[in-house]
Formats: sequence, structure tokens, C-alpha cells
Amino acid sequence: MANALRVDVPVALDEHLTHGVSMADVDRATQLSDSECQVVLFTALATRMAAARARAAELLLARYAGVVPHGSGLAREFGAHPEAVLSSAMDELRRSIGIPASLAWQRFAASMRVDFDAWHDGTGYDIDAIAGLSAAERGMLREVMRSRLTNALRPAEWRDMETAAALGDWPVLERIAESDDVEVRLRALRLLGDMDAAGDLVVSLLTGDSHERALFAAFDLVSQYRTTAVRNALIERVRRVDAYFIVAAMTLLENFCGCEDPWNERPALFEMQDEGVSSAKLRLLLARCGGESGTQLPGE
Repeated sequence: MANALRVDVPVALDEHLTHGVSMADVDRATQLSDSECQVVLFTALATRMAAARARAAELLLARYAGVVPHGSGLAREFGAHPEAVLSSAMDELRRSIGIPASLAWQRFAASMRVDFDAWHDGTGYDIDAIAGLSAAERGMLREVMRSRLTNALRPAEWRDMETAAALGDWPVLERIAESDDVEVRLRALRLLGDMDAAGDLVVSLLTGDSHERALFAAFDLVSQYRTTAVRNALIERVRRVDAYFIVAAMTLLENFCGCEDPWNERPALFEMQDEGVSSAKLRLLLARCGGESGTQLPGE
């Protein structure tokens, strides 16, 4: 039986596969060394092209099939199901070709089964396990994430985005950084390390007519973008004294006014909200946070 190879593949091949695997890549795979062949075919098992998935399974069976019999419809299973690599079909294929899953793959695949507790607690995938994946498994996982994140019918999920970043799949993150979903766009920009663009987006969300989810996402990120521009945008939001005034004011107090416990300020904030934009207390609050003088924050 063949052993699971854990050697690195040539950089040129890895960079090529980063941009996706084609049917031509699949057909040429059998001309490559064992390590390269496995990387290409395992990657193709998770590609978006049904025909390429089925063909990759056929070629793996033809090249590596051992004494364990395989079902005649196994290759068709991969063609029919985009994420067959996460199903029992993959277990059967691995048994047939004698290439077992690494412990790291087993760990990561298990973490992808998000139950209610993991969803409720915001538990992510086992990102640490990625370091232990074989080159073939990395390619396969990269294709799974790419298919998910570029599916227009499926909202980009933060766990998948973090996985793409851990795999270094910057092209797919650059693509979804242009998403109409501002929360997705913010997360993608942060994962790409484009903090300036992310900060500009936070400012835009605070000063625009953002929907509630996007606005609260911006409030949550203020602590990571304590710049003059973000402070001024937050002051502009506070001055509106709208339905989000309390949260906006507490965010301003905590991040730019040295207030350790803004929750204690809520009674006074409710008074300001009742008094409206002409509130004298509101003017004092803004002055306390530098909103009247328009001063620049230290270090900028």
C-alpha cells in the first residue's frame, strides 16, 4: 500500500494550484512524481468542477488501489457531491488507495462539525491542526474553503475565512473583500492585513446610514482603530442622538475618554437622549472627549 506522503511539493506547483486546479491538471497528474500526483488529485477531489472531482477519484483508484475493494460508484460519489472529501466516500477512497488521513486532518475535519454549543460560543475550527496537514490535504482543504467562500448562494462564514487566511489563500480573501456584506468585507480586510482600508470602512459605517448589524460590527471594532478619524466619526454618530446613541456614546467614552466603566454613565446618557441634540450635558460629554476642539490624538 502507498503511504501518505508528507513532503513539500515544488513551489511552482503549489503556486499554480493556489489559483485553482483544472481538468488539464488532473489529466496530467499521472505523469508527475507520487508526491506531486497526490497533491494535484487530492486537490481536485474538492474542486468546484464535478467532472474533475470524479476524474481525480478514478485516477487515484487506478494508480494506488490496494487490496481493499472499492465500490464501482465511488468516483461518481465525488462527482455528485461537492464536499465528498468530508464524507464517508473519502474514508472509503482512502482505504482503497492505502493513503490514510493524517491525525491533523482528522482533527480539523472533526472541528468543522459545528454543533449548537460551538455555534453559540463562537468556537472556530481547529486552525492549529492546519500546520500538520500533508501538502495534499492542504490543497484539498483550500479548495473546500474556496468553493464555499465564492459561492454566491452561500454567505461567507467567518470560520471559513479564517481557514483561508491560515492556508494563505489571499486571492479568495481579496475577492470577498469586495463583498456587499460589510461585515464580510471588514473581516476580509483585517485578515489581509489591510488595516488602513478596514479603518476607513469603520469610519464609513459610523458616519453613514448603515444597517444595524453593520453598525454594531463597527462599534465592536472601534477599540482596534483608535484613530482621530474614527473618534471624529464616532462623535458625529453621537451628535445624532438617534436610536444608537447609548451604544455610540458608551463606545466613545470607553475608547477615547478614559472611562473604565461606561456602563455607570448610562443614567446620564439616557438623560441626554431624552433632552436631544440641544442637551448641555451632551456638549460637555463631547468636550470631554475632544469633540468640541477637534484635537488630534497623540501619536498621529
